Amino acid sequence: EAIFVGEIITGPAEITYTFTAPSEPGTYYFQCDVHPSMNGNFIVE
Repeated sequence: EAIFVGEIITGPAEITYTFTAPSEPGTYYFQCDVHPSMNGNFIVE
């Protein structure tokens, strides 16, 4: 289940997204849909 989905932009460009983090503690994975190797995790404590 996606927490956030942003629009796809063409570069060169810069965009800042703001979203509300889940209230449930845990480690959450994120990934760029266009560049799947651009990914990581964020931690909610």
